[in-house]
Amino acid sequence: MDSPGFPSSPVPNFDIASVTGPMLLGHLFNFGLLGCLAIQVYVYMLSFPDDKILVKSFVYIVFFLDLLQTGFATHYAWWVLAGGWGDELALLTTPWTLDTLAPLTALVAFLVQLFYLWRIWVISNGQKWFIPILVIIGSTATASCIAAWYAGIALPNAGTGPLAQVDLPNADTGPLAQVNSKRSLKTLNLAPAVTTWLTGSVACDIIITITLVMLLAIRRKGALAATKRITHRAIRMAIETGAVTSVAVTVELALILNASTTSWYLMLGLLITKIYSNSLLASLNSRSPIFDGGSTAFWQPSNGRSNSTNVFSTAPPRQATADVELEDTSIGAFEAKPGTLTGSRFEGEPV
Repeated sequence: MDSPGFPSSPVPNFDIASVTGPMLLGHLFNFGLLGCLAIQVYVYMLSFPDDKILVKSFVYIVFFLDLLQTGFATHYAWWVLAGGWGDELALLTTPWTLDTLAPLTALVAFLVQLFYLWRIWVISNGQKWFIPILVIIGSTATASCIAAWYAGIALPNAGTGPLAQVDLPNADTGPLAQVNSKRSLKTLNLAPAVTTWLTGSVACDIIITITLVMLLAIRRKGALAATKRITHRAIRMAIETGAVTSVAVTVELALILNASTTSWYLMLGLLITKIYSNSLLASLNSRSPIFDGGSTAFWQPSNGRSNSTNVFSTAPPRQATADVELEDTSIGAFEAKPGTLTGSRFEGEPV
């Protein structure tokens, strides 16, 4: 089926749908992932009411930023696909709401990476030889965030929209003539900033994933079967969430630096905040008993005592009901402490 395209398009033989189509899909998927995130936040609120106020506030801040990003993205969708329908200038100009995309995306990624940085510190029990790794993660995440904010500030001054990133035929005259001088990220001198932003984000995700897997694998050695099962699940979660964010950002970098015929880069760019936020909530909610094999034991600090408290919780742990005795098997920030288990989790114990 032929796309209706824009009426009286000033660019003959150019498929406008190749620009507006990916944008439309991006907005639709953005709303879908927001729904997934809302459900995860709801599950978190029900499952872990005793988490520390700092952790709960962190979750709510990330959720608020995603709501804000969705609102700004919706305004841009209206700008192009409703209010600006049939007007090519709507694709050449950038509303202020679109200019917030890069800064908000980088901010959410930065917060999530800081959360995992803190998690590594707790799991490692503050061992000094992990400090250089944490410094590298923190520095890279900070540089990535700053580069994204620079790109977000510089983009409005360029006066270009999605169509200005595309190679347009027969655009030597008329309102599209400005594309000849303002067409690519390289021309706008934004390529270094965008590359620093996305490359730094990928590097952080990879380092975080490798470090978490290494720490948990070390703690798994010599542990009991129940503890090994819990550790295996934590390792799998770290790999899955790290892989999803790393692949998404890598693909986005490739698309945005080669945006010559379509706006697929914008579709994925709209989704990155939700990908990071959903990965964070998935990690937190993996402790919930509604997930098969979920265990809250992985969020215990290792202090060598059986009465250690949960690093997230303000409530005292509750004793399980089944009589399966465990030895004191520490796995860093996640500890299978002496007590009893129901299945593979500590019954009713929050993080």
